[in-house]
Amino acid sequence: MELIRHALEAALQASEVIMKYYEEDVEVELKADESPVTIADKEADIIIRKVLEETGLPILSEEHPIPEHSERLQWEKFWMVDPLDGTKEFIKKNGEFTINIALIENNVPIGGVIAAPASGIIYFGESGYGSFKSIIDKNMSIDQIYANVQPLAPENITGEETLCVAVSRSHLDDATVQYIDRLKQDNKVDTISAGSAIKIGLLAEGKAHIYPRFSPCMEWDIAAGFGIVNQLDFQFISTENGKKLNFTKKNLLVNGFVALRDKKYL
Repeated sequence: MELIRHALEAALQASEVIMKYYEEDVEVELKADESPVTIADKEADIIIRKVLEETGLPILSEEHPIPEHSERLQWEKFWMVDPLDGTKEFIKKNGEFTINIALIENNVPIGGVIAAPASGIIYFGESGYGSFKSIIDKNMSIDQIYANVQPLAPENITGEETLCVAVSRSHLDDATVQYIDRLKQDNKVDTISAGSAIKIGLLAEGKAHIYPRFSPCMEWDIAAGFGIVNQLDFQFISTENGKKLNFTKKNLLVNGFVALRDKKYL
């Protein structure tokens, strides 16, 4: 897991700077798409890219100019980064924001790191090695992360237990409500709310069974989580065509998906 080790180091360093700003009042700017950005986003991006550059692989980051699609199509393996996923949660100071770093090969995330520094949790995984949860805190080392590692192996749904659906902390749109209502016709259903990529972490831990999202997001929002739970037999199914998501589309937009193990719950 040498490449993911670099991603863990990048997440550790970025966590420290983000938490420094989390304890302060930071100025909020609006990007061209009206989404918020702070100095924490920008500095985390600089730190992450500096660490990942040591691997020699190309880097695609939300907070850095995006290379042309024609160039990206030539990348066999590269990093996809969201330096601060859940900036709105960061601004609200509710703790539910993450650092997302995905390792992508041939348009499929094969590994990833999701760090939730305010919660002290980090998830990571890579194809061929499995998926794991550990703790994260300032002044920690990679060796300390590994010393506290917990392999992830969520149980399959047998059909008897209650289905737990992970939903957004910020909003519950009509399409999600309708999807949950359909599930309730044949299943006992409960929901659990969380912000940012923490919802994917809940899948990895077995605390949630399904994560539906019917509103658009960007590839960097979910690529790291895909790379982690893909090792645990979860699939990210597009709501557009019913097929597995692939990555590095020209506009990097994901119009909707359902993340789950058993497609009968689509």
